[in-house]
Amino acid sequence: MENSKDEPEDDDLLPEYDFKSMKLVGRGIYAARYREAQRLFKLEKDLAVVFPNDASDNAALREYLRLTAETPANSSV
Repeated sequence: MENSKDEPEDDDLLPEYDFKSMKLVGRGIYAARYREAQRLFKLEKDLAVVFPNDASDNAALREYLRLTAETPANSSV
């Protein structure tokens, strides 16, 4: 016999397992913490063509930092 949509499905959870009253229940509760830990950013389309992967992004940023560290801060171009 088929279950109607009004009847709940049988499950193995006992009635005392009330997940709604638990403190850390919710959708996406760790999303902000995950994003901060990952430090993700999205490249614009024109830059994504030049820097197709993480390794090329990191190499370019390291080179930029190396060049700016060697350049005197007060020099005028």
